[in-house]
Amino acid sequence: MHLEELHLEKLPCDYADVRVEERYRSNLVYRNFETQSGIELQDTSAFIRVFHNGRWFFSTTTDIEKIGREIDRLMKLSGRFPGISSPLTVPHATRRNIIRCADENARLHPLREKKRVLESYFFIYRKEKKLADCTAIYADWWIRKHIRSSKGHQCTYDTTMHGLHFDFTVKDGGQMFRSRFGVAYPVFLRLSGLQNLVSRDLAEAKRFLRAKTVKPGTYPVILSEQTAGVFAHESFGHKSEADFMMGDKKMMEEWQIGKRVGASTLSIVDRGNVWGTCGYCPFDDEGTMCRKTYLIRNGILEGRLHSLETATALGEKPTGNARAINGQFEPMVRMTNTYIEAGASRFNELLEGIELGVYVKSFRHGSGLSTFTIAPDRAYMIRDGRLAEPVRVAVVSGTVFQTLKDIDGLSSRVRLFRSVIGGCGKSEQAPLPVSFGGPKVKVRQMHVS
Repeated sequence: MHLEELHLEKLPCDYADVRVEERYRSNLVYRNFETQSGIELQDTSAFIRVFHNGRWFFSTTTDIEKIGREIDRLMKLSGRFPGISSPLTVPHATRRNIIRCADENARLHPLREKKRVLESYFFIYRKEKKLADCTAIYADWWIRKHIRSSKGHQCTYDTTMHGLHFDFTVKDGGQMFRSRFGVAYPVFLRLSGLQNLVSRDLAEAKRFLRAKTVKPGTYPVILSEQTAGVFAHESFGHKSEADFMMGDKKMMEEWQIGKRVGASTLSIVDRGNVWGTCGYCPFDDEGTMCRKTYLIRNGILEGRLHSLETATALGEKPTGNARAINGQFEPMVRMTNTYIEAGASRFNELLEGIELGVYVKSFRHGSGLSTFTIAPDRAYMIRDGRLAEPVRVAVVSGTVFQTLKDIDGLSSRVRLFRSVIGGCGKSEQAPLPVSFGGPKVKVRQMHVS
């Protein structure tokens, strides 16, 4: 069935849309260089919505030929309920196809090629005498979405990503250090020829075997691009998802548009239309075109992330952030690529003036709402304006409002880090892909332990 044949605009309802998703993914897992699993999956599913009499009615199917039948069923169901006053504002229709992966996507490469690329790095870890454990993973995906609505939206786009991930432990006597290395690209061939990069990463990890634990206290801290990304995502990005504050008067007051919430040099944006990132989606799952949305501009709270429903409820414009886990789930407000905009400083300029501080180069995980925590993977002491010895840090933490105001410098380049392992979202079962990154960020003081 072609979606154009549905004639959604003729339905006697306030609004209706259909999203068809074609998905492919593959995954290879090795534990200590022995095969643990290998999968290759593909499917097609459709999510159908009808908004009528102030209520949503949903259906999902893996049989595309049944879409019309499901629409009829939802229309009959919606007529059984009395109307309530709950409008839905839909922006101007978008009609556009963006197909970037016709000649390069994950499903075009056989598993034997993916296995060969992953195994080409095994010799680097095998020859390391201090290696105690290693899990190696290849993972990829390809997604193509077709979105149609009764208001004239007609959007089609695709995206793909290929990645390698090594989770390993090195050991020397009684000292152990667990770390990880990962890369991901929209082009499969870019995964080859990275032996020098992998070797340097492993050599750096071994330096942390003799690293001492940091003395707990309050320090000036510089967050790497990767770590600044997880800070922006966890500490502020989730607060910007408008469904978090629906019906929460206290949060609405706390995050009032126009309020100063950070340093004047600080701007945080969400942008889904950046090709080559994990959070790439030129249209969200309601057909709204994604754009660059300022959440904070020059320290002032300027915007929120919206779906059609939350934008209508709060009297604001949709931002293209209605995202679904896959074709069997309804879209909800979620981030795409949320990051801090670049400043004007070089790294050595950020280091200047720090007599004793900490540089967080990479992280294991992060979390936070009013307060936040980041668990570093690799960190270094800063002494007299220069990077010094590696140091073990359990956690870096602070309050969101204070840390946003304590930002004292931003590097001049933004980097977005992709990963096919894990992700972020409000479903632990199937997190949505996003990219972490931004500039390096200098914070006057953070608690380090």
